[in-house]
Amino acid sequence: MKNKILFIVPSLKNAGPVNVCLNIIKNLPAFYDIEVLALNGGEREEEFATRAKITVFKRTAILQILRFIRKGGFSVIHSHCTVSDIFNYLSFPSVPQVTTIHNYFEVDFVQTKGFVKGMLEGLVGRYMIRHFHKVACSYAVMKHCVNYHAMHNVTAIPNGVEQPRPLQHQNHDNEVHYFYLGVLNKRKNVQQILEAFSGWCQGKMAKLHIIGAGSDETFLRQKFNNEKIIFHGSTDQPHAVYKDFDCFISASHAEGLPLALIEAMASGKTFICSDIEPHQEVHNAFEQKSGYLFNKTTHGLICCLNEYYLSDEKASLADNAKNNYLKNYSAKKMALSYSELYQKI
Repeated sequence: MKNKILFIVPSLKNAGPVNVCLNIIKNLPAFYDIEVLALNGGEREEEFATRAKITVFKRTAILQILRFIRKGGFSVIHSHCTVSDIFNYLSFPSVPQVTTIHNYFEVDFVQTKGFVKGMLEGLVGRYMIRHFHKVACSYAVMKHCVNYHAMHNVTAIPNGVEQPRPLQHQNHDNEVHYFYLGVLNKRKNVQQILEAFSGWCQGKMAKLHIIGAGSDETFLRQKFNNEKIIFHGSTDQPHAVYKDFDCFISASHAEGLPLALIEAMASGKTFICSDIEPHQEVHNAFEQKSGYLFNKTTHGLICCLNEYYLSDEKASLADNAKNNYLKNYSAKKMALSYSELYQKI
């Protein structure tokens, strides 16, 4: 019973916070007895089931959920995302409660859900976790929580991902292949990447690949119909798509600690990213240069595209990106840090 942990997740779908939880579970030491309470099913269920006992309840089964949590005999209850935090809070357990803060509360919520709903969710979310052990997904998010919301009992454990299985690479005739991986929406600011690349790429041996789907996909496909820009759509195996590409790009307005970036680094890809604090954190985490930051302007992004294109140090940048990942952002490192927290509390 001493090491029986319950994880509460909003679903078992392929989504950032769910994938972080999965990576924690898969890399925790074997002495933990792990259960997962999911408030919806999803395509990740089989992977969760390799290491944990899974129970799925509809969110409307409130009494069943609370009874399950209260009577489970857990030593720690760890929830991810606001809806999971609510059930964790309402169960009033007598054991330590943990939550992982995956974003900047109102900043992200307002951009994805509108001002009123976003502000309300941020307010409710902060109230529910005020007595929890709070884990920020990056040092930047921890700093925000402490400085802007006066939160107590906050620590930082940076997100980690598993290193992808090596795949056979193919040469691409000296072309430089840039790529974006993620959701296509306003918060991710993919349009700026496309505008910068379209204005810069003429006469260059370069292509841009867009991997992902989202609310802006149709508009972006129609506006940027260019032989140098390839839209790949959504895929469950992005690594198989970008294995032969060179440089990851993100112009995101807000992130907690972007999984797409560290997944790209795990595959030995350098990066060009907007200089928001989480991107700065990754950039500065390694003593040798592993990527580029730009000052959120299209001109700044174009300068970075050109600097990487002309660089004769592409191989060392790739090696540094891989080593940055290995030192700071592996799933094993993340899970061991969580294990230390569970034992401590």
